Amino acid sequence: MDNLERVNCADKNCEPVKADTSEERAIIEIASQSFGSNDGLHRVVTFLNKSLKGRGLIFGLTRDRADELRITVYEVIDNNVQAQ
Repeated sequence: MDNLERVNCADKNCEPVKADTSEERAIIEIASQSFGSNDGLHRVVTFLNKSLKGRGLIFGLTRDRADELRITVYEVIDNNVQAQ
C-alpha cells in the first residue's frame, strides 16, 4: 500500500491529520455532502473512481447514524513532484 498522508480541509485551511515529512503522497479532502439513502449512489462513486483515478481524484462513500450517505471528494497530491 502507498504511503499516504490524509489532509483535512475545513474552511479552506488545510492541515495534515497525520504529519510525517517522509510521506510520499497526501490526500486532501476537497468537499463532502450528505444525501438521503440512495441505492444507486455507490454505483456513481464506483464510476467516478474508475473514471477519474488517473487524474488524482478519489471519491469516498460512508453511511452515518441517521442512515444518510455522505460522499467525500479527495485529491491525491504527490509530494515528490517539484513545482516548476
